[in-house]
Amino acid sequence: MSLRIHFGVDDLARTRFATEPDPLWEVLLSLHMLQTDDEPDVYGRWRRRIKSQLEDSDRRLIDLAPAEGYSPDFLTPAESVHGLDAGLQAIVGTPAARLGADLRDLAEDRPLPSWAHALTTPEPDRGTMTRLGGAIRSYHDRALAPFWSSIRRQTSQDLDSRARVVVAGGLAGAAAELHPKIHWRPPVLEVDIGHVDSDLWLDGRGLRLVPSFFCHRHPIALRDTSLQPVLVYPIHHDLTWHQTTTPRDHDHLRALDDLLGSTRAKVLREISRSACSTTELSQRTSISLASASEHARVLHAAGLVQTRRAGRSVQHSISSSGSTLLRNIVS
Repeated sequence: MSLRIHFGVDDLARTRFATEPDPLWEVLLSLHMLQTDDEPDVYGRWRRRIKSQLEDSDRRLIDLAPAEGYSPDFLTPAESVHGLDAGLQAIVGTPAARLGADLRDLAEDRPLPSWAHALTTPEPDRGTMTRLGGAIRSYHDRALAPFWSSIRRQTSQDLDSRARVVVAGGLAGAAAELHPKIHWRPPVLEVDIGHVDSDLWLDGRGLRLVPSFFCHRHPIALRDTSLQPVLVYPIHHDLTWHQTTTPRDHDHLRALDDLLGSTRAKVLREISRSACSTTELSQRTSISLASASEHARVLHAAGLVQTRRAGRSVQHSISSSGSTLLRNIVS
């Protein structure tokens, strides 16, 4: 059994690697990982910590994201390539027909929770969808945001290695080396996903290849073949990834969050790590471009960030006052 992805003449040219981890794919796949005991050397410490922090709202997410089998496609919209805010907006605004179809597919594998029935009607309860979006954001902030720098760094390392393969053997060569369960048999990419036996015809749309920190066992794809094709694949891990922050570090992060607000504090920390454009800042913090611009503007007005124009883009860097603030909080 396998997923067979059929490439046409134009599809290789339109196939791309995602350059950043996708926040909503990581949310979904980390929820899967939270429900297993798989790969304890990699995820065990993280799993114990997050299980100790579970909230009632997280149970709703687990209802929709079983460790095995189908998870609704609407939980990982294409818009999340633009960051968490854009992805959550797309989830909350999921059309009624799409919600109903996805939840009916989920109900074939397991009974729907009682609260989800309000989403299967011709006019789904938008209050329920808004609360679902809030639950996803809350989970992301607790389970993923503290580790996002490590997730980004390891994803970047994977992409660097893929880039070298592309230079040497082209995109087809890179696709063939993504994972032991992926095989390139021109013009078909065969993916062993275990429970899946189907064909995906790209029809000129190309394929988006997404490296994922929490993906494990095998690659994963959307069930609905009418959606923009995506293939999410596991990356290799540094077993010390969860040691990049200590309890004392979290105290410092919490103090900065209390002072500036969690999102603005995250923006300041990212700018302090290295100067970046507004677009890069949006990608690195998983917020919308408009939000990144506004937070950078406020930090600049407060004297914590320096902003200068560089060609067509704007570059943000930490100011001496910003460095002093971070140093005083850490000390």
